[in-house]
Formats: sequence, C-alpha cells, structure tokens
Amino acid sequence: MGITILIVDAERIFAEAVAAKLDAEQDMTVVATCRPDGKESLEIARRTDVVLLDADLPGGAANSLCQTLTSLVTPPRVIMLSNSSEPKRIVAALRAAASAWARKDESFNHLLRVVRGTARGETWLPPAETGTVVRMPGRAAPGRPVVLRSARASSAGVRKTLASAAIAAAAVVSGCGGVPRADAPPAVSWNKHVTARPVRTTIPEILGTTVDALGGATRSGGWYSGVSLADQRRWVNRKVVSGADQRRLVPPPATWEGVPVFVEVDDAEAVWMVDNGGVPGTDRDTSANVCMIGQPRSNLTCIHIEIDGRWKAHGWAPPDFPMRTPIDIQGYMYWDNPHESEGDPENSAPSNYILGHYETGWEIHPVSAWRLHRG
Repeated sequence: MGITILIVDAERIFAEAVAAKLDAEQDMTVVATCRPDGKESLEIARRTDVVLLDADLPGGAANSLCQTLTSLVTPPRVIMLSNSSEPKRIVAALRAAASAWARKDESFNHLLRVVRGTARGETWLPPAETGTVVRMPGRAAPGRPVVLRSARASSAGVRKTLASAAIAAAAVVSGCGGVPRADAPPAVSWNKHVTARPVRTTIPEILGTTVDALGGATRSGGWYSGVSLADQRRWVNRKVVSGADQRRLVPPPATWEGVPVFVEVDDAEAVWMVDNGGVPGTDRDTSANVCMIGQPRSNLTCIHIEIDGRWKAHGWAPPDFPMRTPIDIQGYMYWDNPHESEGDPENSAPSNYILGHYETGWEIHPVSAWRLHRG
C-alpha cells in the first residue's frame, strides 16, 4: 500500500484531482478526501501516514485541526497546502505540529517530493521563506526538530497540472466514510447544443475565501486562481452567418488555459431575476442572482448568473429561472469586469444579498441549462 494519504480540503474539485494524481503513484494510496467540517476525517486519520490539510480555512481552523490530528495516539504527519506562504502563517502551522507547508502553485513533482519526504520524517518549507522562518522565534513546537528541505518551484503549478484530472477524478477516490464514491454519475450536459461534460462544483469553490476591501471574492482567490473565459464576451472571433454576428452563439470552450470552465452547481435558489429581453440597448440577457440553500446569504454564498440573449434568440437557451425553488445549474465560469455605467460591483448587503453583483466579477455566464434540483 505504501504511503497512505488523507486529503482534507474545502475545494472539493482540487482535492479530488490531487487524490487522483497521487493515487496513480505506485508507492501512494489515497484513502479518502474529506471536507473540513466533519468528524470522519479524524477517524480516517488514525489509519493514515500523511494528511494534506487546507491551510486556507478561515479563522485559524486549519491550525486547530492540525493540532487535533497530531494529538492522536497514532498521529499522521500533516502537510499544509495553501495559495500563499507568509512566514508568520508557516510558523503558526509548525507550532501546531505541521510537518510541511506546500504552495498549491508549485509543481506536482514538488508535491510528490514533499509527501515522500514528510513520510520519512522530514520537514519541508517553501524555499523562498525558509530563511525567514528559521530566524523567527517559536518556529516549531517544543522538542520538535526542524529538518529543512526545499525545491525550486516550477512554472506549472499544482492547480494547472491537475486541471485535466479534475474532470474524471470524482469517482476514483473513497469518500470520508471510506466508502467508494457512488453518490453521482459523471455529469452530462442537459443542453443538446453543448456536448462537453461539466465539472460539478459549488458556489464557495468558485468564489474561494479571499475577499477584497469591499468584502467580495477576488479574482485571484477564486476559480483556479482566477481562470475564466476571456474578459470580452467573444467566445470565438467574429463569425458572420447570414449577416448575423455569431460570436456569442457558438458555445464557449469547456476548458480555458487548461482549466475546466464548464461547470454544474447543484441545489441553489434564485433570489432575484430580471429579463432584459424587451429592453432596447441591452444584450437582452436574463440576469439573476442565486444563493446556496440552507446557508446564510453573503458575498461568498451567492453568485450572479445570466442566460445569454443571443442564445435565447436562437432557441438554445433555457427558460427563465423559477424563484425560491431549489435548482441545479450548468454554465460557464466568467469574470465580468465592473460595468461603470451600472455601478457594479454593487453593494449587495443592504438588500440581504438579493440585489447587486456581490462585490465581485465572478458569475456564471452563459447558463446553458437548469433543472429542478434532484437531491
């Protein structure tokens, strides 16, 4: 079986893609991927050698969980995975008895070296921060030696390396109960004009946890560090058919820069909608805001979505959304730069997160299909 690994990460798609790649190594076995909000991970950690833990959990949750894991009778070695590498955060993780800190934008080969080294009892730190961490007081828990190892980062980060694996990884790894994942078959497009398969995700996985001064999700902290369709709403170059510009009719690509951008979000509800079909001077899109069901509304649990006007005109688009009804949505990840004439991103808080653009450019546009939620 080799090195047994548990992955605990809030980004489900990232976690499952990492798991699929690690599980392909002859000396590694990923026993489960878990979200950080359950007790199952603690039970599974008792039977694993290494835990890959999301270091970017809010409110110090990662360090608290790390301390709990490393306090088990047979503790695993914990590798913190993060989008950044501030020395103070690394020191705090070492004091929580973490064995390593690895950035998600370093190469996958580097991650393999970190996992193997950590399993041997080594402590790995990002090369750029090693000197600073060593000089900082309280860099490790009392009595814990620090053996520093590092490797040069590659321009091909873990996220980009794993992007293609994310599409097929969902059924490869066991779930948190140790039971093979059979909760859902691979997603298929519900729109006959779109043949690509979407990647299942959630609103929090799209938006991430990094916010700007206004409290909205940043581009770099969101979907695969900011990958979306092109900033301009032209999925292909200008293409005139029968005198009409088809640039928004041709389906967008399912991947962009090697990252999946055709997604499916399940169990959300529309809280606001306006159909611009009869409004002159607009793209005649249907604009809506959807929020997670069962969660408090916020800039990080709601997202703006749009049905494309030209898709509607050619009979490709779904009907307008039902209000306050659980639905599943398929569409394309898009970063919409603020519209100066509309004042976007608008402040959504005064409306209880019903109106506005949630202080962010993230949206799902175009929405290719929706259906009533299937639990």
